[in-house]
Formats: sequence, structure tokens, C-alpha cells
Amino acid sequence: YWVNASAMSRRTAVARSVRYRTMTGFWNGDELIHLAGGTISRTEIYDTTYAEAPIALLDRMLELMRLDIAGPSYDALADFATASPRWHRDDLVTLILLAPEMHVA
Repeated sequence: YWVNASAMSRRTAVARSVRYRTMTGFWNGDELIHLAGGTISRTEIYDTTYAEAPIALLDRMLELMRLDIAGPSYDALADFATASPRWHRDDLVTLILLAPEMHVA
């Protein structure tokens, strides 16, 4: 009963709000995404460590978010990370929060 269009819409709004709060400094301050297990910088994502390693970035974000997502959800996130330009990979934060595992935890 709690998995319906209204509930999913609200969960999406919450995911966007969490992303906004974790990334405030990313865009106009310290250039960091603040997650439960630490931070990751804009430079790491776009220019150095993860610029050419999208799967490693996904794994690092999951580690920093202290989450374990596997199977089809992980594959879909990996597909997004691989197919998207590096400038859009910070969207992984939102997509991870919208994964089905996050709705039944």
C-alpha cells in the first residue's frame, strides 16, 4: 500500500532535497559532496581520480553513503555512470537514493 505514485513522488522529492543539501558546497563553496562516510571533491570526480573510472566512482559513492546495492540496481547505476558524460556523474547521488533497495530498507 505504501508503494504508489504519490509515495514515489514524495520519495523523489526527499532524494532531491538530500542531494541538494549534500552538494551545496560542491557548487558554491568547498567543492565537496558531503556524505555519511566522508567527502568526495569536484576535482576527484571531474578531473582526476574518477574522471575516467565511472564504476570506481559509483563504488566510492556507495562506500561513502554506507550502502550495499547489488544486482540489477547496481548494473543500472553502473550503466548510467558509464554512459553519462563525467559532468553528470554527480547525479549518481540522487539515483542511488532512488534505487528500489532504498524504498524497502
